Amino acid sequence: IAHAAGASAAAYAITVQGTMTTASSTTVLSSNKLTSAGSLTITCTVTDSRGRSTSETETISVSDYSNPAIASLNCCRCDYSGQEDENDPYMAVTPACTFTPLADNAITIEIFVKPTGGSYASCGTTPNTQQKIIGGSFLADTSYYVKVTVTDTVGNSAYTEMSMPRRSWDFHIRHTANGAGAAFGKVTEHDRTLQLASSWELMLGATSMTEADLVYLLGLDGRIGNTALPTTAQTITGAINEIAAGGSGGLTDVTVDGVSVVSGGVAAVDLSGKSDLGHGHSAADITDLPAGLRMEKLWTNPEPAAAYAAQTEALDLSGFDAVLIRTLNDRGSNTPQFHAELIFVGDSGVCFSSNASTTGYTYKRQADVTAAGVSFGGGFRNTSAGSGYAVPQTIYGIRGIA
Repeated sequence: IAHAAGASAAAYAITVQGTMTTASSTTVLSSNKLTSAGSLTITCTVTDSRGRSTSETETISVSDYSNPAIASLNCCRCDYSGQEDENDPYMAVTPACTFTPLADNAITIEIFVKPTGGSYASCGTTPNTQQKIIGGSFLADTSYYVKVTVTDTVGNSAYTEMSMPRRSWDFHIRHTANGAGAAFGKVTEHDRTLQLASSWELMLGATSMTEADLVYLLGLDGRIGNTALPTTAQTITGAINEIAAGGSGGLTDVTVDGVSVVSGGVAAVDLSGKSDLGHGHSAADITDLPAGLRMEKLWTNPEPAAAYAAQTEALDLSGFDAVLIRTLNDRGSNTPQFHAELIFVGDSGVCFSSNASTTGYTYKRQADVTAAGVSFGGGFRNTSAGSGYAVPQTIYGIRGIA
């Protein structure tokens, strides 16, 4: 920049896409982010200390740019030539990446591998869309994770991961000092244990069995795995999805969320002390039940400490006789107290209440129970309405009530 005698540059400005950027003490200015590609005109203006200015215009070409991305990643266990084989110690990795092919822009693709529970280690770089054979020491009975990163010359990057499961087995057995272990559809991972792959089904005749069914059947002889079920009074804490047992060594006394389930094989529910079961039902209606009573957890509040407005929880209760609803009296209390209420399917307008021993308040909420679910009304503390009162926590379904 040439200056007139006795003058100096006092201000600088550039105008790009209609926006001017100014500075008083530098000759390097940055424009705002460019929002479109194509031909772009830039005007540079310099003003001297006497207020005189001059401008220069330059036209440049702007190209579109996008961050690099991984469009697809194919990976399999293979032999040294790349032929797929889950028993061999190699992997074939084929990434397909996208990037902006500007004159000076290129990408670097790097492959990393780690065993489950381990740390990633680099297996080198690979050209785009080309298969690379890596490894030589991968264990067929160990699962791995493969991570591929792509970085362009600009410095932006992306990555993706995929799991590489251990080889599949129809049947696997191993012998150790602690005893043999066996598994169907997978590798056995524990001693003295029979395992079944998660993708397999266990069927009794033509009927697929659920985990709850297995717990029920295994309870018939009083044993689950290697652990005998207790024959003395026990308290079970935490989530219980289903309780069902009978015969010798069955469950004899179990407390679930403060509600006692009592029998020689889960035969009765003891709700003595529960004075209001709704619509004329009393404790006498649900005692001395036959063996085979089953309780299943059907719903858990995803935000148990949050306010709960009047709403309906859609549940399939067509196979249940009653529900047991556990509520939190006051979500804002520093000493939370809980209440459990049993309501028969088909009962409506049931108002359940609880007196808090620490505050003296009465907390209540109304519920309708149909085969399609449970509809809750608003909560109350004494006569004051509030969605933070009598907040539903858990709904259990009960079947087998004669």
